[in-house]
Formats: sequence, structure tokens, C-alpha cells
Amino acid sequence: MSLPRIAIVGRPNVGKSSLFNRLAGARVSIVDPTPGVTRDTVSRFVEIRPPAELEDGVSRYAEIVDTGGYGVYAAEGARFDDVGADLSTLTRHIESQIERAAEESDLILFVVDAQAGPTRLDETIAGMLRTAGRADKVVVVANKVDSDSWEADAMEFAALGLGIPEITSAKSGFKKRIFFEFIWNRIDPASALHVDPEIKLAIVGRRNAGKSTLVNAMAGDERVITSEIAGTTRDAVDVQVEIGARSLTVIDTAGIRKKKSWS
Repeated sequence: MSLPRIAIVGRPNVGKSSLFNRLAGARVSIVDPTPGVTRDTVSRFVEIRPPAELEDGVSRYAEIVDTGGYGVYAAEGARFDDVGADLSTLTRHIESQIERAAEESDLILFVVDAQAGPTRLDETIAGMLRTAGRADKVVVVANKVDSDSWEADAMEFAALGLGIPEITSAKSGFKKRIFFEFIWNRIDPASALHVDPEIKLAIVGRRNAGKSTLVNAMAGDERVITSEIAGTTRDAVDVQVEIGARSLTVIDTAGIRKKKSWS
């Protein structure tokens, strides 16, 4: 059977990529306070260990998917890139990737910022998830709960109507053990151990050379965002491709720029 898929969604700057990296146990997704950094969905197969008190417990496995922050796709004052391209044109592509990740997932972690409190955009996303009929697989995760003093603030998100929030701090690891046990309990016990494909193929080259288009052609599906805007791809994106009886991981990478263009 295929592994359960867990999508991480939410507005920008609530710590989605930090939570993704915490679950992955490595710095896979770019973490930056600038809105709009994550564009493509980034996925990784992870092992979640059983609660310590279960002597005969076994690890469970899942695919976690990091998505772009819904609602803000460029930093304030940075709508246009260094060559004048309008980054707002990427909006429909990013929203399509978020929608697809939510639709295809078995569990949706709706990440919110406990320190900022509920915002209008949080309420908008909650409403969209309910309207789409996905409320039954949504778990609100109140992130940035760095100590017990923030727990009461986290509980304010119960007003979103999606249940009592799970609390954690992806950055400091506060309540990490309890959060991981919750995830372990939500994963199907029958989930099989994932075996990495024998071949990993990295696609590299200059910006706008068509790397993402090539990856999509190999996958036979629009798995990564393609655009005329140079530098659209930022994270290294793993795409699983089946060719006959074999599988391989194709890695889409950010375009290489000349050193003089980094200034």
C-alpha cells in the first residue's frame, strides 16, 4: 500500500517549513521570515517512532508535504523581482499546489501562530477547508508555543471550529514528544516501510532553462511550478517517478545564477 500523506498548510510565517523540518529530522525546506519563500510543495518520507512507553511498538511511516503560505506570495514592497517580473502572477500556481496537496492527503496539519493569535486569514483558510468537505481530516497545530505560558493563547484557535489545537514549538521543540506521539497515532499502523528508489536524478542548470518543465514531463503530471519568471524554483523538490517496473527520484533544483547577479 502507498504511504499515508500528511499535508502542512496555513498562512505565511506561521512556521510550516520549520515544522516540516522538525518532522523530517533535517533541514529540507527553506526557512525564512520573508513571506512567499516556499512556492512548490516539498515532500519527504519520514519515520515516526512509537511512544516510549510502548515496549513492542514499531515505527510508522508517512509522506509529509510542505506547502506555500496561503494568501501572501511576495513580501511587502517586493512584488517585482530583480529583472522586473511580477511575482503575483505565480499566485494561481501556488494556490493550485496547496489545493492539490490538501485534496490528496490523508491528514492535514493546519498550522497557526499561537503568539500572533487568530487572524482573518486563518479564519479564511479554516472556512475553505470546511467548505471543501475536508474538516474531518484537519488538525489545527498551534505552533510557536515556546513555553506553558502560551498554551492559553493556543486554545483560542478552537474558535476556528476544527477541534482543540495540538500545541508545539517547531523551533524550540517544546511539547515535541507529545506532538510526535499524536502524529504516530494518526498514521495507519499498516503503513509499510518506505524503500528509497534505487536511482536519484538531479536536474541542474541555469535559470529558465526548462528544468521544472522537464521534471513534469518525466512525471507525466504538473508536480512543480513552471513559469517564465527566472528563479521560480527555490527549494530542491523531490518527485517520485515510475518508469515501467522501476522507480526513481527526480530532484528539481533552483537555477544557477552568475556570481555577479547575486549582489
